[in-house]
Amino acid sequence: SIRGKTSDSSDYGLDVASFASASLLRVRNDGNVGFSSSTPWGQLSVNPNGINGPAFVVGSSTATNFTVTNGGLVGVGTSGPIFPFHVVTTNDDWITKFTNNAGAGSNVGRGVVIEAGDSAVATHRAFEVRDKAGNARMVILSAGNTGIGTTTPSGRLDIYGSTGRFASFNTAGDLT
Repeated sequence: SIRGKTSDSSDYGLDVASFASASLLRVRNDGNVGFSSSTPWGQLSVNPNGINGPAFVVGSSTATNFTVTNGGLVGVGTSGPIFPFHVVTTNDDWITKFTNNAGAGSNVGRGVVIEAGDSAVATHRAFEVRDKAGNARMVILSAGNTGIGTTTPSGRLDIYGSTGRFASFNTAGDLT
């Protein structure tokens, strides 16, 4: 058994240090564990300062499943995320699924909320669906206008086909 040197919960019971006495692994008496941190602030604290590579990884050197970079980017299925939350899959299936099984109560029927863009700037894209080539196929602007086949919808719903505007619903809901 390894025991702390004092009963002080902020003190440590186990410290693994480098030759230069830098803390590599520290377990405090309160159970908090720190990697490269002498003062772990959570149950598991990883201090990525001064390291090359990601701060946290689940996987192996040949198959990385979950990565958190030093800059805070999170990757699922990628070792090199370039977005705040970056998911990559090679499966021929859905990338993600959200299910609400809350049962009775105030959350029945709720699904996913996406907040994006500046609502004061009506042309900011709050939501966008792209094809594999990166072409926008559907957008919802922060003002609520939705475009299918266009990234600049002028009405509540603008639908464009290969020959131009197919249909448009204005803010009053009239088909134009």
